[in-house]
Amino acid sequence: MAILNSGIKANDTGCLKVDGKWTKIQDKKEGIVYLTPSVEYAGHPRYAQVWKIKSKYVQLVLQVRVHKRRIFDKSFGKQDETLLSRSVRIDPHFSNDELEWTINWPPLACMSVKDGIIVYGLMLRVTDHDPAELPQNAWWKSVAEECNNPVLIGEQQQIPVV
Repeated sequence: MAILNSGIKANDTGCLKVDGKWTKIQDKKEGIVYLTPSVEYAGHPRYAQVWKIKSKYVQLVLQVRVHKRRIFDKSFGKQDETLLSRSVRIDPHFSNDELEWTINWPPLACMSVKDGIIVYGLMLRVTDHDPAELPQNAWWKSVAEECNNPVLIGEQQQIPVV
């Protein structure tokens, strides 16, 4: 996995709250690394693609550590979740207004351990059922379409099995 060698690549698309309004990142001069303290939030298909492998459904989430100097840096921020699921609490351990942590970073540039972020774990969800049907993911149905990637809930990519 290249990400373990190179680091996390900043996204050049997405949503941010600017002056209290949601806006899409369209200026390719800006990039963002999205993080969350919530594995429930990270498990949404926008962030963790669902693959169907044989009869199982699989998702992968990276577990990262962020150095405290990065958290207190001006480029770091916390914001409301951008899935716009305002009416439903996504994770019982966190309020919806602290689910996204963002770090401004040059678009498509990698952020590595020397930059204050390190991948130290891989978390897999393997189920017999589509994750969209799991009780803990009922909140997925309340996600707004605005600022959403084209990944559709319940649509999986078939991975060839070798």
